[in-house]
Amino acid sequence: MSSFNVPAPARKRLAVAAAGVLSVAFATAAIAQVTAPATPAADPAAAPGFFTAEQAERGQTSYTLRCGTCHGEDIVGVVMGYPDAGQFYDFISTEMPASAPGSLQPQMYADIIAYLLSANGFATGPQELLPDPAVLQTVVIRAPATP
Repeated sequence: MSSFNVPAPARKRLAVAAAGVLSVAFATAAIAQVTAPATPAADPAAAPGFFTAEQAERGQTSYTLRCGTCHGEDIVGVVMGYPDAGQFYDFISTEMPASAPGSLQPQMYADIIAYLLSANGFATGPQELLPDPAVLQTVVIRAPATP
């Protein structure tokens, strides 16, 4: 038994990262976003980013072309209903766009998530967010602290 009170799903995500599935540099950036539910949320906007500015720009273009018609431009808070980026990715990659669910390339879905995270105050960084469920599930979505 561990001395930390970490829920089993979080232990599994951390084990995947520790097992070397992720590169050391990317794992460090992704794990920085993982916090146990009982701890206060750090400000994700100040944490090392796990997607690039270029990826968020690509995501904005894709969002405008593929999502904006139905969802509009009011995207603040749109990702906050999901505890991790993996669940958000699973949802949009199988259910969106409504007219052709699952029809976009995996990287395009990851780019759109990067754009939505950026628009919601999350910091960019040196690594792109990969369309890999094991990676995406390590990214916990918590609202940035308000000033």
